[in-house]
Amino acid sequence: MKKNTRNLLLVLGLVVILGAAVLVLVLTGGQEEGESSSASSTELISLISEEEKNLSSVKVTNENGSYIIKITEQEKESSSSSEESGSSSEAEPEMEYIYSIDGVDETVANTDRMETAAAIGLSLNATRNLGKQEKLDDFGLAEPVSTVEVTYRDGSTKTVYIGGSVAGGSGGYYVMVEGDDNVYTASCNDGLFQGSGYYVKTTMFTLQADETTGLIYATHLKLSGTEMPEPIEIEGDDSYVYHLVSPKKAEADSEEVQAIMDSLSSISATNVASPDVSEESLKKYGLDEPAGVIEFTVKDQGSYKLSVTAKNEDGTRYALLDGTKAIFIINDSDVSTWLGRTVLSLQSTLNLMPMIQNIKTMTLTVDGKEYAFRLEREEDPESSTEDNKAYTYKVFNKDGKELDYEENFKHFYRSFITNYIIEDYREMPEGDPYVTCTYTYFDSDETNSIAFYKVSDRRYCVVEDGDNVKGLIDPTYLERAVEYLELLNNGEEVPEVY
Repeated sequence: MKKNTRNLLLVLGLVVILGAAVLVLVLTGGQEEGESSSASSTELISLISEEEKNLSSVKVTNENGSYIIKITEQEKESSSSSEESGSSSEAEPEMEYIYSIDGVDETVANTDRMETAAAIGLSLNATRNLGKQEKLDDFGLAEPVSTVEVTYRDGSTKTVYIGGSVAGGSGGYYVMVEGDDNVYTASCNDGLFQGSGYYVKTTMFTLQADETTGLIYATHLKLSGTEMPEPIEIEGDDSYVYHLVSPKKAEADSEEVQAIMDSLSSISATNVASPDVSEESLKKYGLDEPAGVIEFTVKDQGSYKLSVTAKNEDGTRYALLDGTKAIFIINDSDVSTWLGRTVLSLQSTLNLMPMIQNIKTMTLTVDGKEYAFRLEREEDPESSTEDNKAYTYKVFNKDGKELDYEENFKHFYRSFITNYIIEDYREMPEGDPYVTCTYTYFDSDETNSIAFYKVSDRRYCVVEDGDNVKGLIDPTYLERAVEYLELLNNGEEVPEVY
């Protein structure tokens, strides 16, 4: 064969081969066999596909126990109303499905979680088919982490076995379906690995602030429990002022009490220990003798009672809210504002201190010596308004001598009322008081008194209105006030108190 002819045939052969290759690419879409297999492996594989109307129950068994999510079918109220009106008498009634678990009370049931977990009985799609595997231990399926038994309304069943999580952080699990020897990978709802407590709502209560004051105001508050030094009872009046009523009567520190109420605006559990609130369960979790109990009533929002246990090793506490059927787990910070409080920490440390402009007379005795001050007032037309009258004041001692009001009397008065309670004390002191003071007022027939009894070299006991024992004060400020009293009565300069 001539050389030129041979070369021509070689070129024609190459053209034929290239043409065949192009044809193959066109017919296969440009994919090789391996690529085609890889692409098909990403398609979802349907293991379960059912309609909700066919689902009857889903039983879940895992290390936390076993429970059954029941699905009840009922006609929607709106559908029933339409049929009664005759607007859709020929149409099939619209149905709705109610999810429940025995032992989880409907008042605390999180039905959304139940519905989401039970959805495995409606749809389960695998991402990969790993085929039949001899060593199920490698996939956590020899002893499944969770077993899900689905029952349908026609009596048929399907069981899904869920093993370990898929390596690589894909979020999937190894699964098998009864009647199928293959192992698959698929996504599974978190609830399928939890106990029945997972289906309890964790929001225990939420309180609304008063629209006028912006406060969550309690009309009644009681603290008790084994971690309380003693039970404490507080009441709130219509003026938004709190008062201690037990174990002693005194004005409460309203800011401290309000801080407690603010901390109760919303309490949510971190988890649920058990939906069982039987006596046996309460004893198991330590709620038969709670460490703390807070009972309170909020106007127009009802009464609440929250009981908590001693602190767990992880810093949480078990909690029970009256009226709900679940034992919750809450953080210690949810109770830190009230648990363990003493009477003194909730009592106002201030003593009797009338508004100075209201005082008409002030009569004092110091170790048997009497001092009396009489005040007069006259309306100041330049400073008065239609709604608010202003006055100028004069003060006279027992002998009728006029004293300086604006500086000396005010300085003395400020020193006299600056005696703060620093220690709790409840017994009525014996003997005569060291200092007494009785007030009368311009616009009231009421009288008030305060007395200071020496109970030790370091403490005086304060008693208001004859029998109301307030507590103990440091003698420093009272002794200073006595010095200033003598200066005032003599018409001498009284230092200002800072």
